[in-house]
Amino acid sequence: MELIACVSKDILDLLPLFMANRQAEAARLRAALVARDWACIRDLAERMYAVGNPYGFRQVTTLGRFMRQACFEQNVQALMDLINAYTQYLSRVAVIEVEAPAPAKPSEKDDARPTE
Repeated sequence: MELIACVSKDILDLLPLFMANRQAEAARLRAALVARDWACIRDLAERMYAVGNPYGFRQVTTLGRFMRQACFEQNVQALMDLINAYTQYLSRVAVIEVEAPAPAKPSEKDDARPTE
């Protein structure tokens, strides 16, 4: 498991809240699994899938994708293993500060008006 997250300098100030939300998410996943609340697990897994990469935490996205699949299969053992891996990841991940990517320049195609 990759234990390094490359976080852009321009969002480092958001990191404490991001990590607190991920910790709370792990606890909610555990509770939802105990309750067999498949909709909640699916929603949380989809949130993980969506937020990991933009913040530089590729492994969160990967785990979210695997959890979503295990949820569809209602595979309790796989979900337990994935939640445990997620908790361990959150406690061990190291953050590396990276430069923010340059903003994309609009292309001429973006400015073109549709023809009828």
